[in-house]
Amino acid sequence: GLWSLVFSPDGAQLVTGDLLGAIRVWQLPAIGVVGNRAHRAAVQSLAPHASGDLLVSTARDSTIHVWRWRAGEVRALTVTGTVMAMIGAGAELVLALDDGRLLRWNPEDAQLTHELRGRGPPVIVLERGASDEMIVAGDDAGVISVCQPRAAGCSQISRLESSVLALAVASDGAVIVATAAGEVAMIDADRRSIVATAMQRGRVLHVEALSDGSFVTGGDDGRVVRWRRQGAALAGTVLCTGAAIRALASGPGDQVISAAADGSVCLVSGETIRRLDGVHQGEVQAAVASSDGQILFTGGDDGRLAVWDLVNGGHTVIRGHRGYIADLVLLDGGRLLASAGLDGIVRLWPVASLRARMVPPGGPDLSTWLADHTPRKLSALSIAATTFEDPQPR
Repeated sequence: GLWSLVFSPDGAQLVTGDLLGAIRVWQLPAIGVVGNRAHRAAVQSLAPHASGDLLVSTARDSTIHVWRWRAGEVRALTVTGTVMAMIGAGAELVLALDDGRLLRWNPEDAQLTHELRGRGPPVIVLERGASDEMIVAGDDAGVISVCQPRAAGCSQISRLESSVLALAVASDGAVIVATAAGEVAMIDADRRSIVATAMQRGRVLHVEALSDGSFVTGGDDGRVVRWRRQGAALAGTVLCTGAAIRALASGPGDQVISAAADGSVCLVSGETIRRLDGVHQGEVQAAVASSDGQILFTGGDDGRLAVWDLVNGGHTVIRGHRGYIADLVLLDGGRLLASAGLDGIVRLWPVASLRARMVPPGGPDLSTWLADHTPRKLSALSIAATTFEDPQPR
């Protein structure tokens, strides 16, 4: 175990001494963080704009914030109701409000005026269709619709018996639906008919389509299942089991990444299954992989941001937010990671600095020690934070 710790005068190095007599010098790279206290309530979701220069965030305070992250400028819009879901559609975004409306909106505009769908059962989930010109929506009444943002309209393609909780679109254009009653269905969007179904115990909360035509689901039963169509049925293979699945993502080469309520992460790559745990204290709420599949980022309800080296096995942990981390997205070609939290803050993290700070396998787990200290106490580690004041919504 570690016996002593001391920082260099400039904070660039940390020297450790352990009970076996080993002395190590650790280089502590700077992590530049831009914190934007843009919301007065928990941030729910993030969406990068197609231009690459804008990031849009929504929160429970009935506001949408558009910020030019390169300049640190924020613009606030007030909406009537709560944004339930948000997704990019080319140069625009589609927003789902809790009164059932779907709005098409260009973040450069000051008003939300283009309505795709009127009031009705709330839309729970949105997903991109076969192209940016198509959006698939699933609502609380079990209705699945295809929306053409530029045509300013939506049409129903199917209806299931319970609330739609997750959607995905397969490489052949088929729509994959998961519901609150555990039903999993594959829908032919052109023929507007269900072509294959299966059941999974409990609510199915997440679904991801893979490039080989199969797809994976995860839900309350703690199982991650890969499904393949066989005639009018879906044949499932269980990949991971454990606590309830809270996040599901796919990476290069059809990697499957799931995060569970016990804080563990399961990574499936081909026939190899790895379990990553011992970092998050509580549920993992968000997960995203780098475009090269080498780095995994996870955020938990403990406010910790974990960075995993999937090639060499190292990792690091940072106290990212006060309260849970609700969403993670990559920006600027994967060079920046954006995190959104219960504390109403959106933060940007340079990925290169996060990679450089990972602890190698077998080294002392300094990341956990660092994560338990406040930003003020971490000033010697050159973790720079800049916080913008709350803008007044207009």
